[in-house]
Amino acid sequence: LVFLNNSNGTINKSNKIPFWKDERYQRVFGLFLIVSAFYLLLAFTSYLFTWTSDDDLYSRPALLSNNVDEIKNLMGHMGALISYIFIKKWFGIASYLFILVFFVSGVKFFLNVKLLPLSSTLKYSFFGIIWISIAISYIFRSPDQLIFGGIFGFEANKWLNGILGNIGTGIALL
Repeated sequence: LVFLNNSNGTINKSNKIPFWKDERYQRVFGLFLIVSAFYLLLAFTSYLFTWTSDDDLYSRPALLSNNVDEIKNLMGHMGALISYIFIKKWFGIASYLFILVFFVSGVKFFLNVKLLPLSSTLKYSFFGIIWISIAISYIFRSPDQLIFGGIFGFEANKWLNGILGNIGTGIALL
């Protein structure tokens, strides 16, 4: 924010506040995170029920075509695409922890309320995303079941099995 000096109309730079410290921007950012968390919750949950039909659309060249009737995800093309990336391509159902991070961060910025300690939530959530993805892929090993652990978990599990063996991977995950 920039304030004008009332006496001669010049800009007083000593009162300038960086935009990320301005409470209005923090509230808008917090609201964006909360809305994003709810959007992801609906998109991810819908994807768990519609992934078999929606996944076929991503093998086509025209990803964001006008064939809206083919998308079954409640949140439309964007919800199906985001869910496909987060759940199938990345971390599987462990991606739900991103919703927790977005929601806790959003409430902190929007309402200035501390639901959970933000640093601990970030630390444990990101560790959980990686560990849960690999552990679930250890249990569900078939490439047809990538929705559970994601491609990240599947490939990490395959790599760990190559280095530690099957039993060693299981012990390392404990």
